[in-house]
Order: sequence, then structure tokens, then C-alpha cells
Amino acid sequence: MTDSKRDDISGLACLALISQLVLGGYFAWKEASDTGWVPHSTLAIVSFRAPWSTGEYKSCKEANVSAMKEEPHLECSGFGEGRESKRFKVQFYGATSKEEWKDKVDLVWRCRKNEGTDPTFTCDDQKIIKSEEQH
Repeated sequence: MTDSKRDDISGLACLALISQLVLGGYFAWKEASDTGWVPHSTLAIVSFRAPWSTGEYKSCKEANVSAMKEEPHLECSGFGEGRESKRFKVQFYGATSKEEWKDKVDLVWRCRKNEGTDPTFTCDDQKIIKSEEQH
């Protein structure tokens, strides 16, 4: 085998290895993000009763429906005067949509109001509540 053919084969093998590493890295990162190992931030509509103090935790429910896949809508518990619904940057530890359970479950989060505004809220400790458990 000539040196140029050996170099071509080595180059193709190297390219195939790099492609596998990149693809594997993408799926590993997505799985880590979906399971809550790695946080991700997105804009979400957060509905809550004012006031919500910095550092305070509230339980927030998100319907797992197609309409909210791109922009989650969190309904947060609490007592107070009026209900506010505003769009905030929220950092989530876990997937905000579960395709396999679409329209069958709600996602319940423990959300904390952060000091500052980026992200305004951090939500973790995700629980999945099946529809029949809600009633």
C-alpha cells in the first residue's frame, strides 16, 4: 500500500472518529440536560401571587402540552393579592417537555426566585404527576 493511500485511510478514520465523538457528545449533553444534571435556561411565562421574595421557594406546575413546548408556562402556588403572569428567563434542571407523556401529565417544579434578573427563577426537583393522580 502506498503512503498516500495509507494517509487517505488514516484521514477518513480520524474524520469518522471525530464525527462519532461529536454526535455522542451531543446526545450525552441532551440526556444530561433532560435528566437535570446540567441546567438550561429558557423564557417562560410565570404566573404567581405577589409578592414573591428573593430566595423564596414555591411549587410550580407546568402542563405538559404541545402548545407550551417552546415556551413553558408555570403556575406557582402562594397567597397574596393579585395573580401576575409575566415572561422571565428561567433556569431549569430537567426537561420542560416530555414528548412521550404529552397531554397525560403535569410537571411540578420547586422554583426559587433569584436575586437579580438573569435568570430570574431557578426550577429543579421535578416531579411528574400523571393525570389520574391529579383528581
